[in-house]
Amino acid sequence: DVTLTKVTYTEDPIFSTEVFNIGGENIGYLMYNGFIRESENQLNSVFADFKEKNIRQLVIDLRYNPGGSVATTAYLASMTTGQITGQIFEKMRYNNNQADNNIDYLFYNSLPSETSINSLGLNKVYIIATGRSASASEGLINGLKPYIEVVHIGSHTVGKTQASRTLYDSPDFSREGANPAHTYAMQPLIADGLNKNNEKVPGTGLVPTIGYEYQEDPQNFGVLGNQEEPMLALALAAIENATTKINKIKSKTKSPKLITDSNDFNPREGGNHID
Repeated sequence: DVTLTKVTYTEDPIFSTEVFNIGGENIGYLMYNGFIRESENQLNSVFADFKEKNIRQLVIDLRYNPGGSVATTAYLASMTTGQITGQIFEKMRYNNNQADNNIDYLFYNSLPSETSINSLGLNKVYIIATGRSASASEGLINGLKPYIEVVHIGSHTVGKTQASRTLYDSPDFSREGANPAHTYAMQPLIADGLNKNNEKVPGTGLVPTIGYEYQEDPQNFGVLGNQEEPMLALALAAIENATTKINKIKSKTKSPKLITDSNDFNPREGGNHID
């Protein structure tokens, strides 16, 4: 007999942060595995450290990030930039019957707690994204592109531009007051995410800038957050504009096709969530 204890587990979406000094320039690295609402304060603390260390180049690693809260995505975009506060980051557009629900997410200068956002003011960002990067991850790239240069490293992303909302069996469809006898909820796709220029994420996914169809190699994973880890090394080589180094890294790696990952077993993981 085995006794099990039920507990609520909350994943820390900020998996790794590092600062590298290459050629006398400080480069920030953030591996972010889910746009989880209320992780904005943690992100803001990370960016406070980046600002203090005078980060001039930034790598955001979304290779395992299936998406999440649209609002959180807008806050991360605001921390990356800072010079375009008040401009449209992402539009959520419903069908004609629900047009009154249309909403624009902006580049902000403060969090819901009214804490000032720590922004880097960058005009260029490097984002690692692969076939496991979807929805809000793709929305970050798509929303930033009209304003700053986004260097996408990895492979085609999933290609999901729609947003959803979880509906419960309650008078107003919220979780509060839900019928306790009903253990299921619905999560319909209810809106399209568009950037400032009304561009959606293509259904075929976003095309990488560097490393066309470059995935992780199970025979050469490396250590996440380590400068020599192949995908991070590729991003750092791109920052150095070291073409020979880029080609050398790519030539050593095979790109197997992913069958599934742990996020596939959690139907509420990822997506574009409208709060």
